Amino acid sequence: MKLFSHGVPFYIIVFFVMFNAFIVNAKTLDFEQINLKALNNNPGLSAGNSAIKAAEAKIQQAGTIPNPELEISSENFGDNEIEVVLTQSLEIGGKRKTRIQLARKALRAAELENDAARLGLEAEIIRRCVPILGLQKKIAVLASLASVMEESLTGIKHRISEGAAMEADALRAEMELDELFMEKADLNRQLNRRKKELTALWGNTDDVDIQIACTLNTSVSLPPQPEIQKKIYEHPKMKLLKLARETAAAEIQQLKAEAFPELTISGGYLRNNEDHENAVIAGLSISLPFFNRNKGAILSKSHEVTAAGRELKVFFVERTTKAGTILSEIENTLEAFSVLTEKLQPKAKSVYALLERYYKHGNISILEVLESRRHLLEINLRSIDLITEKALLVADLMELTGIRIQVIK
Repeated sequence: MKLFSHGVPFYIIVFFVMFNAFIVNAKTLDFEQINLKALNNNPGLSAGNSAIKAAEAKIQQAGTIPNPELEISSENFGDNEIEVVLTQSLEIGGKRKTRIQLARKALRAAELENDAARLGLEAEIIRRCVPILGLQKKIAVLASLASVMEESLTGIKHRISEGAAMEADALRAEMELDELFMEKADLNRQLNRRKKELTALWGNTDDVDIQIACTLNTSVSLPPQPEIQKKIYEHPKMKLLKLARETAAAEIQQLKAEAFPELTISGGYLRNNEDHENAVIAGLSISLPFFNRNKGAILSKSHEVTAAGRELKVFFVERTTKAGTILSEIENTLEAFSVLTEKLQPKAKSVYALLERYYKHGNISILEVLESRRHLLEINLRSIDLITEKALLVADLMELTGIRIQVIK
């Protein structure tokens, strides 16, 4: 019995087996899976989580009291006298309390930094997915057009065989098709580069065989201005600025506590072997803050509190202004997209259809048809650019305000 009854070459079967295996092994990810991979494996967020754990440990450390000191002294190696003294520093004036408060504020700062980093990463995931989706859409448009052009080229060759067209028409159509394939190849190279940039978010730049199964949301609902202002005020970076002011105020309290006198008590035992006497020793020492009461440092921190309050106002105004600018740019993009898809695109399609019909009747040259087709392609590609441009602007608005908007579905 023959192994290949239909005479199919072995290398072709091997090729199809390998091709099918490649398709099966290619990872298909939806947007939720991409988000999970990036958020769970991003090195930056992992570092932020470690910083939070470190800050938690510092709270425990801040609550510890000073270690006691044990001092043993002897005269003539203990033959004459032996003295044992235990000394303990007492933290008074709220030193330990203010230290714990500052450690807790450091923990809160680490948590807010991580929240801000997470918001930034979520926006960056969108920024890296959007160009991929745009490129995939462009490649699909070019592939569809290539199919139309190949069919048109067949018709041109048929007309040449009947003497109704010149051979130069076929050559020009073939050149146009070759340019289309070159453009498609360039888009595929860009697509692979963008996929590497995306997979870098979860630390794997070699995973370029992924297939993204999601689309851009063309009907994004934008938040109203009052909600934007409210969310900016609640943004983690805004909270960090508020916390900086609170931390500076807490540091003032710590400086005042540190200026409080330091108290040390001691107790011990003294043995005099010469006189055969024993004695209990007790002592108390206290620092006298005559010269250094941290006045300069307290004044410096007071200025930091004032500066932090001003930074809050500047931050809010700048963010609100930037959000307004982005909203205006989105509106401009939507208007351009509306003109392109509702006016220019239908007219370009009609012109192309008319010119193609005129060419078939021998009324115009192939160049006019090719120019019209290229113009229609440019309009289609420009509409994709506008969709991606809007999506990127919405991602910027998300990071700026902290409002989560469904850009990709």
